[in-house]
Amino acid sequence: MLNKKKILIVGASSLVGNDLFLNLRKMFDITGTYYTYQNNFTKKNNFYQINLKSKKPFKNLENNIFHTVIWCINFNKKKSNFDNAFEINVLGLIKLMNFLNLKELKKLIFFSSGSIYQPSSFKIKENSRINLDDNYKITKYLGEKICEVYRKYFKFKLIIFRPFTIYGKKQKNKLIYNLINKIKKNKKIYIDGKFGIILSCISVDDVTKIVKHIILFFKKPKSVFNLSSPYSYSLYDFCNIISKKLNKNVKIVTNKNKVKNYVSDSNKLMKKFKFINFENYIERII
Repeated sequence: MLNKKKILIVGASSLVGNDLFLNLRKMFDITGTYYTYQNNFTKKNNFYQINLKSKKPFKNLENNIFHTVIWCINFNKKKSNFDNAFEINVLGLIKLMNFLNLKELKKLIFFSSGSIYQPSSFKIKENSRINLDDNYKITKYLGEKICEVYRKYFKFKLIIFRPFTIYGKKQKNKLIYNLINKIKKNKKIYIDGKFGIILSCISVDDVTKIVKHIILFFKKPKSVFNLSSPYSYSLYDFCNIISKKLNKNVKIVTNKNKVKNYVSDSNKLMKKFKFINFENYIERII
């Protein structure tokens, strides 16, 4: 362990945090936190339950010096009010910053969200228009700004990821999981327009690959990246790919509403790596 970089993953029971925790342990000394756990995490070493609403949520991790910290908290409950979202996504982040030995911290990787952008008929770049029209987006964007303020003072390297649609085998209650379940149960799927919104997407396996590269090789003081593969699909495309693999007829109900999309423009990360496409992912998991 002496030669391994010490990494803290806050939110290690999320889809992304889960994959990072399990797949980076051979190379790094990983510590993970969770609030509500899944996938038998309680049996893992260096895995701590924390409540970001408590006064000192990180007290069990005192006296640790981390090389890299990865914020994977994804508090996005539709019925939650602003106060709850602010308490987790903003105040929780400030508590983390106040806990860390920031003078020794080398890198902070902050998972924001691609949903903070205004949906568009054009491809979205990192400097595209921001549209903060719900509590989740507001608090995620505030989180970015908090990280930037601390970075200016403490000089750690800051990487902000704005992920578009992430999918993975262990995901629950998100778009791809819900589409698969509805098609299996022969339920109707309602989409806007003829084909539905078009979304850039990325496999969680590819996310982990990129994060590993960032930990090892990223050298700039600060960067913001849209996190996506080069592949994008309409809801109609997603449904047809899934239904073909399941050998089921999908019941899609369309309307005449106008649709704007969340499609990421190409960036350095997209050009650097090879990505799995959605067709191959579906072949693998179903």
